Amino acid sequence: MRRAASRARIQGSFVGMITNADIGKYSLKTTQHEDLQVWALSTANTVNLATVGDDGSFVEGKSFAMEADAISIIVATNYHFSQEAMLEAMAIATEARVKVLYELELSNQLTKQRATGAAMDCTAIVCGHDRRYQYCGKHTKWGELIGKMCVDSLREAIKSAASSLP
Repeated sequence: MRRAASRARIQGSFVGMITNADIGKYSLKTTQHEDLQVWALSTANTVNLATVGDDGSFVEGKSFAMEADAISIIVATNYHFSQEAMLEAMAIATEARVKVLYELELSNQLTKQRATGAAMDCTAIVCGHDRRYQYCGKHTKWGELIGKMCVDSLREAIKSAASSLP
């Protein structure tokens, strides 16, 4: 990741996501309530879905590289969040992924259990600089907006990925 960033002349801190999903089949959803704005961008590869608690075969430093199957979500807001609010936003995005996988009745191909994600799922929260918000739980307007946009974006990205399978 750092070599790729260096080649692209990216300096300093950055967030990178590794996936083998067709990133051209992304889904971007946006909404607004008064002055609160949320964007949710998703990509999905649903070939090798996993269930939380599955047996893990990868051991860092001892195993070969894994397939980069991933369901990735980037959530952006126009206002700044505290660290706690960003963690709540990440939890909501994660719950949205599980909700959509359950809705679509997608399963781990090996165990036949309902899938909760893919091998290398990624979630990033990007916040604006103005006005700081302390909370983003499911009971807040932020939580509602983020949850709805993540569900809508993920649903579309996963359906798009599934429709392109052979």
